[in-house]
Amino acid sequence: MAEIVLITNLEDAAKTDVAKIEQNLEANYPGKYRAIKNGNFILVSKDVTKDITAKLGIFDGGVGMFLVSRVSAYFGFGPGEIWEWISLNGDDDG
Repeated sequence: MAEIVLITNLEDAAKTDVAKIEQNLEANYPGKYRAIKNGNFILVSKDVTKDITAKLGIFDGGVGMFLVSRVSAYFGFGPGEIWEWISLNGDDDG
């Protein structure tokens, strides 16, 4: 089953190639991700985190410093559209 994955920018967005990350997300996971803010993304994927980092160009640090982590549980406060996106995509088998 596909799970929610957070792609967290660990640097100032100006120091990372956020456009390249988004280009790689679109190429590998079309319709399965959402930009959050400051170069951070939510993704729904079955792939293991190491494979995601390779597909996005993160594995060797070439696009900057990012952390890719699987989310097993979540709770928080944020924009309604984020919760709606998670509701629509979080249980996806794709």
